[in-house]
Amino acid sequence: NLYVASKVIELELNALLKQFPAVALVGSRQVGKTTLAKQVAKKLGNKAIYFDLEKTSDRRKLNDIETALNQDADKCIIIDEAQVMPELFTALRPLIDENRKPGRFLLLGSVAPKTSLDILACMIAPAHMIHGSNVTYSVVPKRR
Repeated sequence: NLYVASKVIELELNALLKQFPAVALVGSRQVGKTTLAKQVAKKLGNKAIYFDLEKTSDRRKLNDIETALNQDADKCIIIDEAQVMPELFTALRPLIDENRKPGRFLLLGSVAPKTSLDILACMIAPAHMIHGSNVTYSVVPKRR
């Protein structure tokens, strides 16, 4: 049942966001990543901010990435199509190191999973990965 499977993924994603400062959701186009992220955002209400980097207006809001993301450090910042802005990954690393509050970032990408996960692993931190049939999760571990 597709509904049950999507609920299981949503529960797993919510659990990961409660545990890790950054979670990446990577998969093929049209598998439900954005829908899932918007459900998370809806549940969080005003505690979430959503950027769709396929929109020029949202990319402009992130011209000064560090300032834009730090001003909402108390919220879950959801960045859809993160691969569109590769410099984002370089900027995220120090932001995550400075504030490792769980659920701070949810990154979505729809490029080849290996490419996205390589970027995450190199630019943010060692990543723990959970593979699904259509979607790959990657989480930035807490500092020990």
